[in-house]
Amino acid sequence: MRILVLLSVLLPVAAAAQDNLVFIDQIGLENEALIDQVGSGNQLGLDTDVALQEGYYNSLIVTQTGADNQVGTIGRGFEQSGNSQTPTIFNQVDITQDSNSNLVGEVLQAATGAIPSGANRLFILQGQSGSGDGNQIITVIQEQLDGMPGQIAQIEQTGTENTLLRVEQRSETAAQFAENIIRARFTGSYNGRGQLTGPALLSRALDNALIQRIGYDNMGANGNEMDLTVSGDFNRFGIFQGGRRNSVGFVTITGDTNEVGLRQDGLQNDITMSTVAGDENRVGVGQIGTNRAWVELTGFSNRNDILGLQEGTNDLEFYVEGTGNIASADQNYLSGLGGGNAAEFRILGDNNFLDLLQQGQNTAVFLVEGDLNNAAPASFTGVAASDPGLTPGFFKQLGFGNDATTSITGDANLVAAVQDGDANGFTVIIVGNTNQAAVAQRGNANDAWISQNGTGNTAAIIQ
Repeated sequence: MRILVLLSVLLPVAAAAQDNLVFIDQIGLENEALIDQVGSGNQLGLDTDVALQEGYYNSLIVTQTGADNQVGTIGRGFEQSGNSQTPTIFNQVDITQDSNSNLVGEVLQAATGAIPSGANRLFILQGQSGSGDGNQIITVIQEQLDGMPGQIAQIEQTGTENTLLRVEQRSETAAQFAENIIRARFTGSYNGRGQLTGPALLSRALDNALIQRIGYDNMGANGNEMDLTVSGDFNRFGIFQGGRRNSVGFVTITGDTNEVGLRQDGLQNDITMSTVAGDENRVGVGQIGTNRAWVELTGFSNRNDILGLQEGTNDLEFYVEGTGNIASADQNYLSGLGGGNAAEFRILGDNNFLDLLQQGQNTAVFLVEGDLNNAAPASFTGVAASDPGLTPGFFKQLGFGNDATTSITGDANLVAAVQDGDANGFTVIIVGNTNQAAVAQRGNANDAWISQNGTGNTAAIIQ
């Protein structure tokens, strides 16, 4: 079946069996296509004969009910290209695929005009009511090449073993607080698929990626916003944002053995809240520029591994509830220009491991309630073992004017700290028994204060 339509036409196509093909070629104004396919093996567009809507105000609605159906079958199998100015939404795609083993191969939306009310809109739903296994989204790209932006992509997959390789928004506008939004929701297990690992690959994230960018410190890619919700086990996803005023509004992970990497390059980056509830999850945050990140492990989650890597002027908060969790951070200079770093770790639970390195002009706060934190494998002993190495899990500040405060309530916790530079201050307040503290300050005009309330506590200060 082949359909060739020019100018303004509405296409209804219904197929009730299997292995049906639909080809669209619409050029002109106000292109609309409505496709409803029931059965299996149905397709819209091929890499050798793409489905095309070109003009302005393009609209496509596709509903495929059944298994093994495909839209945009690889190689820009479906393309919407808006090339004239219009005051309304330029391109819109709405794809619903019910059941299993469905594919969205490659979909491109491109808008080149100044569109006040919005350039590109894309909605993909694979699987419904918790069913829908083995579905795939290979490549989805939205491009706003000129004028005012306005891009929304909303992706949802439900079921198990679903794959998402890339959903990307590109914007070249200089406008700030502009609308580039990706909202993604995944329900089930073994979704996203493949790669990443630890934590989540240290994080220069891209695998199974949600992407918004033009480039680092660029006049494009302003005002990006992204939300990610993952419910289930063994899921893996990456987020990448490049430009200015990037925001990851919410990352919510509920389940076990999930991996998420978050990467932001540019200025005024913000990961408002990343919430993890479950066990053995890995979350990595990598930021370059002026950064803020807030990550929570809630609901007494255990054996999770979270990492923050920041370069520039940085602000990082970790909140951890549970046992056996690892929380690490490295806050550094940006291109040797220096930066002001701030880190806050709030820990509630036992046997957790904390580690922080800061370079620049730094402040750090550690608030710990629990036992045996930073104590496995145990070390120190004997007047807090007077320096060499100060391991395990120590807090290190390099620079000047550093300030660190540690407050611990509980038993058998270890605190190790190094401050290297001038005019540093370190305060340790411990309430409990058999806790140990070791502080080394190297430089001039340093100040250290340790208070221990309990029995069997030891402390060493080396200046």
